[in-house]
Amino acid sequence: MQSPYNGSQSPSTLSTAREHINASNTQGGMVAAMSSRITYIPKVRQALNLTAPLYHNNPTVPRGNPPQIGLMATIARDGWQIETIAMHSHQGTHMDAPSHHEEGMPAIDSFTPDQLQGTGVVVDVRDKQPDSLIEIADLAEYEALITKNTIPILCTGWCRKRSWSKEWLYHSPALSVAGATWLVDRGIRGIGIDHFTVGGYGDENEPTHHVLLSSGIWVAEDLDIPDAFFTRETWHIVALPLNLQGCGGAPARVVAFDYE
Repeated sequence: MQSPYNGSQSPSTLSTAREHINASNTQGGMVAAMSSRITYIPKVRQALNLTAPLYHNNPTVPRGNPPQIGLMATIARDGWQIETIAMHSHQGTHMDAPSHHEEGMPAIDSFTPDQLQGTGVVVDVRDKQPDSLIEIADLAEYEALITKNTIPILCTGWCRKRSWSKEWLYHSPALSVAGATWLVDRGIRGIGIDHFTVGGYGDENEPTHHVLLSSGIWVAEDLDIPDAFFTRETWHIVALPLNLQGCGGAPARVVAFDYE
């Protein structure tokens, strides 16, 4: 956000802008003074965290070591608390860039902030059984909502099973190749799911990723879906990966907003 004072405004203009800001903040809103105009930003009615907690040895994709988090410095000894973190780029809540599986395609730092947000559609498929596929018929129930540049969030309920169990690791529901193709044809911007892989751990995994990533779509995986997420059909989704240059993915903070 730019400063309200750009050097060309008179003190009285600046004072007026501050009055607007103070009055709006008192009422719970936000106002930004930009040049000679006042831009009103919608008030957030509700904000939900969709990011799973990340901790030492937390359950994650069974490839490589789990996250290792240690103490480099402590307040008692050093006056500061500083942690060390060792993990790969697709552990915890993270985002896949097209270059994760498609040679020559954009890396995670290629997405602009505008491309990392949009209308998220709550796709409730919690009734799916282990190892089952999320098919076109499951998605078509939300056809009126899944339109160009939307972000379907596939809610399988698997985030509630997150543990070092064979069920969570290897038997999650997964998006089918046909379902992925249907979503691509509808022009989605990104997609999210509450498991570490949108394609599951079976034969659909690579081809499903290929359909999505080769179309330039980012994938947010290992989301943590709270019960409140199901109180609305749509949310404003913001998915912000670490700005890792040239990487095929990155840990991310994903949140959902509802505005007044």
